[in-house]
Amino acid sequence: MDVKCQNRQRLYTIEDLENLLEYVPYEIWLKDKDGRHVYINQKGANKLGLKKEDIIGKTDMEIRSKEFWEKCKLTDDQVIQEKKALFYEDEFDMNKDNCYRVYKFPIKDSEDNVKLTGGLANEVIYSKYINKELEDLFSEAQKSENENIEHIQSISRVLSNLNNMIKSTSIDLFCIDESKERLNLYISCDKKNIFLKNSSINIDYKEFSKLYDNKLKIDIDNKLNYEFRKIYDSQVDINENSIFKVIPLKIDGRLIGVIYIYYENKDECVDTYDGFIYDVLHRISNFFTNIELKNELKEKLYKSQERAKNLEHEIDILEEAIESEMVKVNFLENMSHEFKTPINIILMISKLLLSSIEKQ
Repeated sequence: MDVKCQNRQRLYTIEDLENLLEYVPYEIWLKDKDGRHVYINQKGANKLGLKKEDIIGKTDMEIRSKEFWEKCKLTDDQVIQEKKALFYEDEFDMNKDNCYRVYKFPIKDSEDNVKLTGGLANEVIYSKYINKELEDLFSEAQKSENENIEHIQSISRVLSNLNNMIKSTSIDLFCIDESKERLNLYISCDKKNIFLKNSSINIDYKEFSKLYDNKLKIDIDNKLNYEFRKIYDSQVDINENSIFKVIPLKIDGRLIGVIYIYYENKDECVDTYDGFIYDVLHRISNFFTNIELKNELKEKLYKSQERAKNLEHEIDILEEAIESEMVKVNFLENMSHEFKTPINIILMISKLLLSSIEKQ
């Protein structure tokens, strides 16, 4: 470490750093070379169902299942032996289907010897569920002829898993109707109902688009919430410590709706997952884009079929007219032929009579 950095007075304490680690949405720990915990954050302790003081000084063998601690020791030893970081994804059977992304790294002394190992783990089962639901959603949308309740249920499951993943109280998706004059509650995925079912509010589309052009964090008394407050469920007690994260839902830059993510406690509203949230919403927007394009193509196909029917009708009328004209022409030709024969006979007789008269 730079001597200047060592001599410079730090403006933070070890307690500040530990408090910082409590806000990171990952399980974080430090172990000595023998595998004993020297630090673990609250999220990691909660996952084990133990208090921090009951974990410090203990090895994984003492606090985890045999299958779990054996995997932990194997990867810890690899980090110590190779003296480099290790990133992997693994599944652990702990009475439910869990999947973790784990990042382990060595902390070395001045002589390049490993003195501690550190680790971060993040449960990713919800993100896997979300990706699977999104894949199924697009697959079903391609097969289905009509937008139906299954699409809504799939999006509902996506948002429910997202709600569990980011530890929010509720997620509500509002869509702007075709008239662009109303905002309607499309899907509500929550542990606690926030908005009344089938809620709807009047909007000025241009003004609304300006207000919700980017992500917002607004507290319960924010003036932007005035219209929404009218449709809060009266059974819900929304306190002053609550907060909404509002994210626009767009198609090619055009606002089609908003996602309202509600946190009962504003301290739990972190931006760590925002990148993932935006990716999920982008894919949902693409789904709506596909539905919109599909409906446009259906409309164009319908109009083309109507034009084809009209053209076929016009062709039928034209063919009937041509057939009628052909009948007339054939009649006149036949009549002309029929008239021509007796006239020729009359002409011939007339010429003969005229010739006979002249000879007399």
